[in-house]
Amino acid sequence: MKKTRICEEFVRTGSCKYGDKCTFAHGWGSKEGSKEGSLHKTRLCERFMNTKSCPYGDKCTFAHG
Repeated sequence: MKKTRICEEFVRTGSCKYGDKCTFAHGWGSKEGSKEGSLHKTRLCERFMNTKSCPYGDKCTFAHG
């Protein structure tokens, strides 16, 4: 499994109780690229494009511009 999302706990507090076992990236440098052919954030979020907001924020699987 690739770490394609940032660990919210690590961002908020600077640490994570799961350490290296955490399934989320601990900083932008540890974030891994998506597999080739993946649709993750390759299509625009229609909600964001229409209203300039999205309730999912960074967790949204669509691109916000």
